[in-house]
Amino acid sequence: METNHNYKNWKSRFEASRKAEKKKNIIIFCFTILIFTATYLWWIDELKFVGRRTALIPAVVKEEHMVHFVRSYYYQEATFEYEYQGDTFNASFDIWKNRFFVQVGDTLLLKIAVGNPSISELY
Repeated sequence: METNHNYKNWKSRFEASRKAEKKKNIIIFCFTILIFTATYLWWIDELKFVGRRTALIPAVVKEEHMVHFVRSYYYQEATFEYEYQGDTFNASFDIWKNRFFVQVGDTLLLKIAVGNPSISELY
């Protein structure tokens, strides 16, 4: 009888600890997914648009120049001007991520946050 009682005690403690372990694993998994998602959105520069309405608008290149990166590598930096609801905004971007070279007067699409049009990125 004593062994049967010990077994029941052990089994109830084991099942309780197993439930607690499952809860802990689920919480760790959710936290890890949240961290990876935030890191990914930060990496692709989309974190600033999370929870905001966005719009695509045309922007005109007002100024462009080459910037020395390392050794003999250069990338192009351009200043854009765009209008949204009658206000004029300026933004500067590096033109090296999946972009071709731009010239003054070219028009490209910008993605902006509708509530704060100064938050923008090349589309």
